[in-house]
Amino acid sequence: SIIHPEIEEYQLLSKIQYWPEFSDNYLLRFSKSLPLISKILWRNPRLLFDALSYKKYNKYALSLRSVYASSALINQRKNYDVIHCHFGLNGLLGVFLREAGIIGGKIVTTFHGYDASAYIQKFGKNVYKYLFEQGDLFLVVSDFLKNKLIESDCPAEKILVHRVGIDLEKFTTTKANRTVNIPIKIISVGRLIEKKGIEYGIKAITKIAQNYPVEYTIVGTGELMPTLQNLIQKNNLINVVKMVGSQPHQEIVKLLEESDLLLAPSVTAKNGDQEGIPVVIMEAMAMGLPVISTEHTGIPELVKNNVSGFIVPERDVDAIVEKIAYFIHHPSSIYEMGKEGRIFVEKNHNNKLLTKELIKIYQNLL
Repeated sequence: SIIHPEIEEYQLLSKIQYWPEFSDNYLLRFSKSLPLISKILWRNPRLLFDALSYKKYNKYALSLRSVYASSALINQRKNYDVIHCHFGLNGLLGVFLREAGIIGGKIVTTFHGYDASAYIQKFGKNVYKYLFEQGDLFLVVSDFLKNKLIESDCPAEKILVHRVGIDLEKFTTTKANRTVNIPIKIISVGRLIEKKGIEYGIKAITKIAQNYPVEYTIVGTGELMPTLQNLIQKNNLINVVKMVGSQPHQEIVKLLEESDLLLAPSVTAKNGDQEGIPVVIMEAMAMGLPVISTEHTGIPELVKNNVSGFIVPERDVDAIVEKIAYFIHHPSSIYEMGKEGRIFVEKNHNNKLLTKELIKIYQNLL
């Protein structure tokens, strides 16, 4: 229901082709796949057996995703210069579609986080064996993720670090030196799921609010919202912590502008799920906000400790409290660290420069 303005600006909805609806209910998914299977059998019987090969495609074969994808693309154009698959699971789908002759072209797969952490932990380091053999190039958003893929036997020569970027023209710095009289305004943005670590942000605010005036805004929705709301009520933080739910991007920008620092207390979830590098950290830095975040995946590659913010251990509430207190006692550091963050993002996460870099990556493949 919330539409990003660029979807409308570039009329993206008119340029998207959707595959047949894919139900979470396996029995319903199977029943809906029967006419799709008939379609594939009529056009290419061998293709159906390939689509259901567990040895090659692992979970994708059992999930019937390969069947749904085959039926959607079997009548489409065959050849492309580059087939860019986002997330490792879609890379597996891409190599299947190419091997089956449904599409042709160089296959690039970008790994983002969950696919290189929790998924490998759950299914084993060989889960992408066929993808690593057949894929042409693998992109990752951090050196941390590159090392994770190498540990899973992805050939190092096939991996490139291509970082995520933002449109810097949409983010301006407005921070100036401030006094400690005004309550320090802290913001967290993200889905309310375990790996975002918002629980530890609330616990830190509980402690800091006992001694200092503070306001904490949490943007996002997710499965942990009831749990976090209960934590806020339990700690008597209703007048301190605001949960504003999901917001349009332009509203998030406004909330960042009104804030003093970003808190991104990311953690490794119990199932191994990890972040890539949260884009909101780049956006906050582009707006001159210092960041308090954790020693989590590639985040220290973005937030330089003691320069553009602070990096603390995962789940360390006291360390978060200490760093918030530092900003309260040294308000000028909000501006100074924020300025350093903006410089770093301009140099390393400029979308325009990274887009040119991606085009060169594509061209070098051809």
